[in-house]
Parts: sequence; C-alpha cells; structure tokens
Amino acid sequence: MKNYNLRKTMTLLLMTVMMIVFCMPVISRAAEPDGSADIGERIEAFVEENRETMAGLMVSVTDRNGEIYAGYFGYADMENHIPVDDETVMEWGSISKIQIWVCVMQLKEKGLIDLDEDIRTYLPEGFLTRLKYDKSVTITDLMNHKAGFDEVPFVWAGSKEQLKSLEDWLKCTEPVQVYEPGTIASYSNWGAALAAYIVERVSGLPYEEYVRENIFKPLGMEHTSIMPDASDNEWVLNKRKELKTYSNDLCGEVLSYGDYYCYCYPAGACMSTMEDMQKFARALLDENSALFENPETHRELFTPTDHYGDNGVGRSFHGLCYNVFMKGTVIGHLGETVGCSTALWLDIENGICITLMTNQYDESNFVNGLPELLFERYEGYLPELKGIVQDARAVSTGPLKLQRILGIQSVTADPAQVVHTMYTLSDENGISRLEAGQSDLIVRETGEILSDVISIAVYILSLLLSAILFIIAVIKVLWHRRSRLALWSMISAGIQLIPVVVMYRVIVQLVFEQTPFLGIETLRLLFVPIFALLIANITLITYGLKNLSQSGISKARSIMTLVTLALSTYGIIYWELFEFWRI
Repeated sequence: MKNYNLRKTMTLLLMTVMMIVFCMPVISRAAEPDGSADIGERIEAFVEENRETMAGLMVSVTDRNGEIYAGYFGYADMENHIPVDDETVMEWGSISKIQIWVCVMQLKEKGLIDLDEDIRTYLPEGFLTRLKYDKSVTITDLMNHKAGFDEVPFVWAGSKEQLKSLEDWLKCTEPVQVYEPGTIASYSNWGAALAAYIVERVSGLPYEEYVRENIFKPLGMEHTSIMPDASDNEWVLNKRKELKTYSNDLCGEVLSYGDYYCYCYPAGACMSTMEDMQKFARALLDENSALFENPETHRELFTPTDHYGDNGVGRSFHGLCYNVFMKGTVIGHLGETVGCSTALWLDIENGICITLMTNQYDESNFVNGLPELLFERYEGYLPELKGIVQDARAVSTGPLKLQRILGIQSVTADPAQVVHTMYTLSDENGISRLEAGQSDLIVRETGEILSDVISIAVYILSLLLSAILFIIAVIKVLWHRRSRLALWSMISAGIQLIPVVVMYRVIVQLVFEQTPFLGIETLRLLFVPIFALLIANITLITYGLKNLSQSGISKARSIMTLVTLALSTYGIIYWELFEFWRI
C-alpha cells in the first residue's frame, strides 16, 4: 500500500512538473515578441565586445508579466573596484519628464486639467511675462515641445546653496517666446518644468510630494528620489554617494555626488535603482497598473499628440517621443545628466520594454546599441534637401545667443540613400523645417545667417587688432616718453579681452558641461564687466575723436584704435553681450 501511494504521488508530481514545463514556454512566447528571444545572451555578448568602453551599466528587459532579463555590469566606482549591483543608484536624466506627463494625465483623468486649455488658467496672474504671440499656449504644446520658448541652457547648479524652489527657478529664468505656439518643435526643459509647476498648482501639493503619493507609493518604488539633492529619500542619498561618474571615453573628469545638482528638478533629477525604474516601465506597459484609475487614460497617454509631417507617424505621445531609430512604434525617452546616460523604450503593441542606465556622461555605445538588440532598426530614405539648417533649440536672445551659431550646419541629402533615422521635411506657416526627434532643424537661406557669420568675423578682426595695438602701445609707453594718447590706445586695446575671458568661462559650462558650475546669479555677474566695457568703449571713442587731430602718435594708429573700439562695440551690441539681466 505504501509503495502504491508512493508511485501514485510520484506520478502526480511528474505530471504536474510536465504540465508546468509544457505550459510555461507557451505563456512566455505569447507575451514576448521575437526580438526578446535569447535577449540576455545577446546583451551579454554585446557587453563583452564593448567592455573596454564601459564604466558601469544596468539594463533590464521587461514585459507586462514581469522581468525577462536584468544585468549589472562594470563598476559604480572604478578606482575602488566597487561593482554595479541591484542596489546601485543612478540618475534618470530626462526620463524624469515621463513622470510629469503621467501626473498631468492623472489630473486630466480627475477632470482637473484640460490639455487644450491656455496654461495661464492654471498659473498665478501675470506669471508669464515674455509671451510674444496672442495665440494660447496649451499643456499639449508643452508636451510636444511646441510652446515656442527660447532655450534655457543652464540647468546645472554647482552647490545646494544655488538651488531654488521650482517656482523661483521658473520666474528667474523665464525665456522669451520666439516661435508661434504649435508650430516649431524646440525641446524645452523649462517648458516641462512649467508643466510640473502646473501639477503643483492644480493638485495643491509640492510636485515631489504629488509624485511620491501618486507614482512611487502605488508602484512600490521605495528606492527612488526625485529631489535634486535626494533629500526626499535618505537611502537613495547614501547609495548615490557611492557612485562615481565618468566621461564617455573614460578619460575625462571623475565626478562625485555633490559636484552638480539639477535646477529644473522635475525635468531631470530623478535617481533610483534599476529595479525601481523597471517597476515604473512595467506600469507604463500595463493599462491596468496603479498609475491610472481608468484604462482609457492609459490608452490615451500612448496616442499621438503630434505627427511627423502628414505621413501619419506619431512624433509625440503626450510627452513621450517616438524613437526615430527603430521600426514600428517604439516610444519613450532618452536621459542624460552630467554623469549618467539612460534610456527607456516601450513597444506598447507587443508589450515589452528596455531600460538602461550608465554612469557615463554622453554615453552612446550602450544607450543606442542595446535597444537595437530588442527592436528592429528603422530603414528609410532622406527627404530631398540641399542647403543650410539651424537647430530650433538654440538661444535666440540675450548674451548667450552666440550659442545659436553652433546649431548651423550644411545639409546635402540624397533621397536614394538608405538611412537608419527617420526625417521628414515639412513646410508650415512659411517655415521649412527638417523634423527628427524632439527639435526641428529650420531651413535657412544664406542671407538669414550671413549677418551672424559676418559679425563673428568682424569681432575676431577687432580682437586681432586689439592685440596688435596693445603690444605697440605697451612698447610706446615703456620705451618712449609716455603720453595720454598712448595710454588711451593701450587701455582701449587691452580691455577688449574682457569678453573673451567671460565667454571662455561660459563656453566651458555651456558646451563642455565641466564643473564647477556657476549659479545663475554668478553668471549674471560675469556679464556685468561687459556692460561696463560697453560704457567704457563709448567713453574711449568720444575721447579719441576729440583728440584725434592733436595726436602725439601716428594718426593711422589712432584711427586703428578707434576702428577697433567701434568694431568691438558693434559686436557687443549685436550679440547683446551687455544684457546681463537676461541670463
């Protein structure tokens, strides 16, 4: 009897195991697209091939049922050989913006926000002071990065003391509206942060508290912080202190926690473990997740609010962007801070996503390469275009508008050439533009940028003349009898180097994003000497003209000094370098 019962028990157990083994692959294959087959092996092979370019990496592939693969590679601290693991905390960068749009959709679901309402309805009276167009700016415009705002380039603070409240930062950095709302796409951290402030105003809660109560807690994201100094989660703060961050080539400056903080924190300050990012991504995949009360809101979130031209391809999905490198509808966001590069991409149709974080600034090898292992690459053709384009995401006014010249490039597109990035050429309201990603490239006529190019050439000429005249004047003063006009020439030439010193310091922060980061007030003070230089130039020109006929030095040198002063003054006024209050 005992043997019979034992055989019966063993038979039932064997049948149960066989059923489980037989059924599991069926469920798995039904939930996973073909691209996820052996994804772990392919990721690990890719990592091994590119290990020499890597500091640390966390990557996860998830479907609606749960984790398919998670991998932790490299070091959180290369010098001390501290490996990346499931408790390593890295920064999300602009993936943080997805939380803003989820919050907006939650409030829309409750009937508290209308996406097509003028945003001034939700803001204090007179909050926006630099709007140029009568046309309303809507929350949909903010989601599509089509509110028309000028670029606000300085989003990094160098110390906690430099940080401001969300409201104060928005007020002191409000950009000029340079494009008509709803026309030109120009990626805007400021616009996203403004949407987060609207969440504060409508909900009656500080943004970080709203996110904690309505996203982090429902999803069990206990190891996530959203504040720039991680003051809202002590565990995250302590783990973030263990992370070192590196340049993309591993040769640049090694940054520790406290070297930088994000001013516009809703748009880019979130940090967490990979497990918590995975929880957030899986909730985005699942229309029955705790993010929304009604599955219809989830479906609406992933419907297009903007399109590429008239081809019907969605460009923005309520703030999430279409991946122009992938075939099919893969949407999500890239993220980048001064220390980390990240990606979160979702294929809602097939119910699968990939998330990854690296502790390297401007890392592209893994951020771009790993998603290609899961999704098919886009193959298409360039629109026919030959000419000059300028990035719409540029500073157009104030002392930093020199930056706009960096966005100019010459384009010669061959329509027969197969490419792996989708571009469309559109013409709306008389503005031709090349559309790709979340910012347009505006097609320019040569004459439209000629004045910029000429002014740069003129200003460089004035600097060369200043250097020559300064050397001559110094020799004159030291080796010959001093004169007031020789001193005038030396002073006039020498002080023209002030803008060079100022712009060098600004370029280091603006282009190369190197620490230490100056606060907004310090940056403004940096341009005050240029304002003083403008006044000095006008005074020196007046003095030189008055004494030109009495010159004790050659008249030609006096005229050259006056020309140099005039060219320098022209450059300062043309590029608005003296308007320190507009930083």
